[in-house]
Order: sequence, then structure tokens, then C-alpha cells
Amino acid sequence: MNDKFEKATNFIKSNKMSLAMLITMVAAFFFTNVHAGSQGQEFSSVYDMITGWAQGTLGRIICIAIVLVGISAAVKNGTLMPIVIGIGAAVTLYNAPSIVEGILSATVDANVAVESLRNVSNGLIK
Repeated sequence: MNDKFEKATNFIKSNKMSLAMLITMVAAFFFTNVHAGSQGQEFSSVYDMITGWAQGTLGRIICIAIVLVGISAAVKNGTLMPIVIGIGAAVTLYNAPSIVEGILSATVDANVAVESLRNVSNGLIK
């Protein structure tokens, strides 16, 4: 019995990725619908206000200030990395609300998920 347990343990250790994919595929068949971010309406006014700040005039002023600070740090240090970091931070600040909205408002229908799995499996699942 101990030998069978060792073989099973070695199999699981050597095939972790295959096991994870199998568990994911089995879980996809059991979940009917996925609804992310469908509740919490009491915070929508705060979310709208912060989104307005980030993508409105205040957000643009902060983005320009971040880039200017990056330029001044680049001149002081003699390297271009602070400018790159400033531009990256400004782009992130401006686009973060759109990215968060896209991730948290995602909904998936079970039929679409199963059809996607069928396409990935190369026709092995009918």
C-alpha cells in the first residue's frame, strides 16, 4: 500500500500543471454563471467621483505634474529613467479606472465558457 501511495505522490509532483488544468476544466463545467462586481451599489457615487477626478481635469493636472517631476529628476540625476517612470505613472493613473471597470464588470455565460473550452480542446470534448 505504501508503494501505491508513493507512486501517486510522485505522479502528482511531476504533473502539477496537468493537474491544475484538469481541475480548472472540471470546475468550468460546474459553474453556470460568473458575475463579478454585481453588488455594492452604495459605493457607486464614491467610485464615480474618484473616476471623475482621475480622468478629468484634476487627473490631467496630476499626470502633468508627475511627468514634470520625472523630467526634473532626470535632469538632476542625468538619466532618463525618471521620465519613463513618470510617464508610466501618468498613463497608469489616467487609465486605471477603465481597467478596473473592465475587470470587475466582467460577466461570463456558462455556454460561452463551455464553447471556449471546446475550441481549446481541439475537438476532444463533444
